[in-house]
Amino acid sequence: MNCSQVSGDGARSPLFVGSTANAPAGAAESEATGAFPVTGGLFHPGDLLNDVYEVRGKIGQGGMGEVYEAYDRVLCRRVAIKAAVRGAPGSIRREARALAALRDPGIVAVHSMGEHAGISYVVMECVPGKTLEAHLATRRVGGSLLPFDEIEDILVGIADALGVVHRAGMAHCDVKPANVILAPRNRVVLTDFGIFQAESDASTGVDRAGSPSYMAPEAIAGTVDCGDLYLVDIYALGVVAYELTTGVLPYDHREASGVLWMHVSAPVPSPRALRLDTPPRLSRLICDMLAKDPKSRPQGMEEIAWQLRRLHAGE
Repeated sequence: MNCSQVSGDGARSPLFVGSTANAPAGAAESEATGAFPVTGGLFHPGDLLNDVYEVRGKIGQGGMGEVYEAYDRVLCRRVAIKAAVRGAPGSIRREARALAALRDPGIVAVHSMGEHAGISYVVMECVPGKTLEAHLATRRVGGSLLPFDEIEDILVGIADALGVVHRAGMAHCDVKPANVILAPRNRVVLTDFGIFQAESDASTGVDRAGSPSYMAPEAIAGTVDCGDLYLVDIYALGVVAYELTTGVLPYDHREASGVLWMHVSAPVPSPRALRLDTPPRLSRLICDMLAKDPKSRPQGMEEIAWQLRRLHAGE
């Protein structure tokens, strides 16, 4: 079993629990041997944090933290421990406080914070399931695309979770399949808030951060209006929707700089050009979310979720 999530810089930092068959490459743990895929790190197997959390092994790392699977000896459950790398304790505490304020089934839960041997850490939920990235990879290997009912269900789940984030005055800023977990009972969970932005950050400006393949043009150009911060997530959701529908990204290039240029300047390719049976209304919604001008996109996640639910109901 393992826990997995992907951080904003693209490095894998696990937070989900799933079988080896469901896990992304390099993130699987063997229950038979107790082996974990990543060695070395800030903590070590057997370390006991706060006399409660027994570290089992390191299962990933990102730019701001390393992630470990651990066992909660008090509540007898598996948890994920995200430990701050040098220079990042403030960032990891900020992420934890944001998540603690966003209590919703569609958002990964935070249990507590602490410090061990001078290292700040956050105790988080281990979500059973697999990342949307892993699910898409499995489909690609099999040469099949997701059915539209499943696409709409997944997108509604992400939109509902992002609606909670936006109503709290924040934006996720790194929406992508690697940061979405498909859990049992059709639960869709948004994870990795490591680079989230808040409207209250207006006095210090909005960071230019994210994953190149999912970044909005205004985020790339550094012209995000703090009051319209949520529109960055709407664009990223449009990229995810395009990828779920067609099996490929709307813009692809060997160099990250090329991808960024295409997001800013290249026309939006129609999903129907790659998948002829795409419902016209779904294709229009995806293209609307990918509008270069933020004001031309749908102006709220509630509107997007409503349109997706109507599509799902065949209205």
